[in-house]
Amino acid sequence: MNNNLLGRTDESEEELTLATCYGRKVDILKHSLNNSKYLTLEQIPLSAKERETLLISLEFGIELVKRMRRKHEPNEDTND
Repeated sequence: MNNNLLGRTDESEEELTLATCYGRKVDILKHSLNNSKYLTLEQIPLSAKERETLLISLEFGIELVKRMRRKHEPNEDTND
């Protein structure tokens, strides 16, 4: 039986809290890349094009991980 359906998971509450924290950090980073004029990389200010490139790369990486997860998820219909 799938424990997730009963509200139980194998992850500890600490792990879930940490994952939420990292998710928020990604959101903050995306917001900063979109809105801050004064971001630097190796103490050199980022140009608008560099910020855009980093944001696109971050979003691509996130989408790639989501696709990998979907590809490797077991089919829930067969997990009785």
